[in-house]
Amino acid sequence: MKGIIWRIIPILLILLMFSHVIYYLSSNAGEIIEDGKIYSTRLQINVLKKTIKSYVKEYKNPTEIKSKLEDLMNKNKGISVDNWGNTFIVKRISYKKWLIISKGPDKRLGTSDDIKSIFDI
Repeated sequence: MKGIIWRIIPILLILLMFSHVIYYLSSNAGEIIEDGKIYSTRLQINVLKKTIKSYVKEYKNPTEIKSKLEDLMNKNKGISVDNWGNTFIVKRISYKKWLIISKGPDKRLGTSDDIKSIFDI
C-alpha cells in the first residue's frame, strides 16, 4: 500500500502544478488577448503611415491624397478598422504632419487607451 501512495504523490503534484498553470493562463487570458490587439493595432497604424507617406510622394495635390486614402480605407476594412471595430481617424494636421488615432478598447475618443501616432512626412 505504501508503494502505491509514493507512486501517486508525484503524479498528484504534477497535476496540482498543471492546474495552477491553467488557472494562471485562464485568469490572464483576457489581458493577453487585449495586449495582442493593442500590438496589432500599432502594426496597422504603421501600415497606414507607410501608405500615407507613399501617397504624399506619388500625389502632390492634398485633395487627391485625401481622396485616394478615403478610397483605400473604404475598400479595405483590414487597413481602416482597428481590432475593436473602430474606424481609424486620419487627419492632416499641417502640410507635413499627420495624425492617426485608434479609439482603443473602450471605443471612445479622447480617453487614455487611445492609440495615436503623429508623424512627419
